[in-house]
Amino acid sequence: MPNIPLPWIEGEKIPEEQLIQIFRPPPGVPAKFFRSSLVIGSRGAGKTTLIRYQKATHQGIALHINLAAEFACLTKQTGFGPLALDIPQSMEPLLIGKATSLLALTVAERLLKKELPVSGPELRACLPPTLAPTSSAADANWIAEAKKKVATASLELFHGLSAARPLPTLISSLGEAALKTDRPLLLLLDRGDTVQAASLVPVLELLDQSSHFTVLLAMRPGHAGKALSSVGGAVAGDHYQVVHLGVTPRSRVWGEFMAEAVKAQIGANLANVPPETKAWIIALSRDSLRSALELFARYLSAPSNDAEAALTDAIDDLKDNQMAAAQQTLQRYHPDFRDMVNKFRLNAIEQQGHIGGPLVLSIKPQPQEFLFEPPSRTNRFLDVALRTGALCMPETERWVPGLRLTELEIPPILVWRKEDSTWATETAVPIKLEIDEEALLRGSGEEKGQPTDFSSAQRLAELNKF
Repeated sequence: MPNIPLPWIEGEKIPEEQLIQIFRPPPGVPAKFFRSSLVIGSRGAGKTTLIRYQKATHQGIALHINLAAEFACLTKQTGFGPLALDIPQSMEPLLIGKATSLLALTVAERLLKKELPVSGPELRACLPPTLAPTSSAADANWIAEAKKKVATASLELFHGLSAARPLPTLISSLGEAALKTDRPLLLLLDRGDTVQAASLVPVLELLDQSSHFTVLLAMRPGHAGKALSSVGGAVAGDHYQVVHLGVTPRSRVWGEFMAEAVKAQIGANLANVPPETKAWIIALSRDSLRSALELFARYLSAPSNDAEAALTDAIDDLKDNQMAAAQQTLQRYHPDFRDMVNKFRLNAIEQQGHIGGPLVLSIKPQPQEFLFEPPSRTNRFLDVALRTGALCMPETERWVPGLRLTELEIPPILVWRKEDSTWATETAVPIKLEIDEEALLRGSGEEKGQPTDFSSAQRLAELNKF
């Protein structure tokens, strides 16, 4: 069996001493950030690796903060997970207030360890008066005591706390202090898609800030779009920069990046992969470097005479895992997401004769009765589907908070079947399928009196094979 290095599939597990060696800058992403940015990327696109690389190369003070860990008490206390879209509106300001306190204390604690003084009055402004320690100096003991109190405190204590936006004031003060020591402050806030939407409001307020510090917020598209689109007038692209990973996944430059990033981990072994197989893996992985690493590793780990079969099994395993995760998450919105994908696949085959490229859904929206309407069930489904990787933004399209989606792509790996021919990014022929928004979430046989597109016995028999 070939001996190849085991690649690091998870970005957070790459040892620091190897991170700089294997990191390759994604196309369209600045080597150094001089402006606060929202970093958007789908599952496996390399957001965490990018964040960690920025920390390792920053000339100053860089803090990498996992928001899922820091805001974990909010999930435990409320019972609402990160994908919950039905959090009571009355609870949102309470979550915003407590998230403000939690993040303020985390940043202050980390900076104290880097010997940067923290202003007591400005830190106090980020806490409910009843939870601020009695001592005046904001030292390590002060912060430790405050963190314990805040983590277990009732949400009601945080009502109205964020109205004056105390967190940007605190961080700006800390950033100014860092600049005086010639150590510019860089906050790297990771996994923004794994926390409740409301808790991201104070985080986004930091993106719209002064020149005293820089913030990068990394998250998947589709999460918290409504919550983030109405924060203090902050406008994506105007008040803060939006950077997308893999926005052109079928371009030559992205394919070259994927190949170089894979080679950085598995080395010269990549030359043992036939060009057509290499092109197929990159096309199938789309914008997910994680998927590409996994598939290349499985192919190269098998004996040469079994490599193609090993790759087929690897693709099947990856597809099943992603489909099962999507099915479980989306079942509250659609009775059978797998069935939905199978139907779109059959429609594409009828239209083109075969699958020779990505499937793009063009969704015809229902007319709005009012100028401002709450998110529809369809919009919620699409947001969650983007977040989980069940759907993705079409090529060249960029997601920004508040975007109403009318066109989406089904990840190629979810559409693939063993009997399909392979295709490469250069030869891909997108297949566009049009569907009414009202019909998107209907299960099989629920067309409200309309003849189903999948009613023939032959097509039902085909569908049952998957």
